[in-house]
Amino acid sequence: MELCVQDLAVSIRNTPIVQGVSLHAGSQEVIGIIGPNGSGKSTLLKAVYRVLKPSGGAVLLDGKALSSMSLRESAQSLGVMAQTNEFSFDFSVEKMVRMGRTPYKGLLERDNAEDDRLVAEAMERTGITALRERSFSTLSGGEKQRVLIARALAQQTEVLILDEPTNHLDIQYQLQLMELVKSCGRTVVAAIHDLNLAAAYCDRLYAMKGGRIAGSGTPRELLTPSFLRELYQVEAEVSDGADGGIRIFFRAAGK
Repeated sequence: MELCVQDLAVSIRNTPIVQGVSLHAGSQEVIGIIGPNGSGKSTLLKAVYRVLKPSGGAVLLDGKALSSMSLRESAQSLGVMAQTNEFSFDFSVEKMVRMGRTPYKGLLERDNAEDDRLVAEAMERTGITALRERSFSTLSGGEKQRVLIARALAQQTEVLILDEPTNHLDIQYQLQLMELVKSCGRTVVAAIHDLNLAAAYCDRLYAMKGGRIAGSGTPRELLTPSFLRELYQVEAEVSDGADGGIRIFFRAAGK
């Protein structure tokens, strides 16, 4: 399933935050969105997954406007892991993951064997099976991230929207999660803070600055020392890795 963002604009309290953003994620592509804090990455993603209403432009799934779909219909196509999650009630880890099956259920419909299988598989793939009876509120930040990824996987959508998915995770789980995202066979759009992770796992990148797209391309095309200087105001060295990818090293400007 393809996701297209066309000339999207988002304003909050009459202040433009995202202006004229267009991007495209082809079927089963992993697309990274990078940029400094305050560049509009999270606001853009919130408009894509319908938490914020755009003031202009459109979001399309396989050519169909997301705004024309019911929330239930879009939730069957678009899975989300947001950067912050606040819950009024305390649920077990397993119940949190089972929430991913909600878009497929009638009002009083119970989970079936297929739901059980998908939930168990999602917990196994994210390494949280042993936590299934734990209260979500008692988990560490990294454990919560893995639960939320499992919930998105259990939702079985063709598109995943991830906002800083590796936030709070130890290095081991950062790599495992990005391997999982890369291999899950879904279209993925993810805001990513770590440029080396973005370079290693994303097919293409879009860079944001000041609420607009500042550049796009493959990691090798986009992540050049001159562009990184312009985007982040830092000096960077970009070298080839043994795996054929690139590695980025930073130092403060003027050093």
